[in-house]
Amino acid sequence: MGNVPRLHQLSQNWLKHSG
Repeated sequence: MGNVPRLHQLSQNWLKHSG
């Protein structure tokens, strides 16, 4: 359970850039 939060952060960053 260590690569879960990292993936979430990447998804949020992408959304912010796309927003």
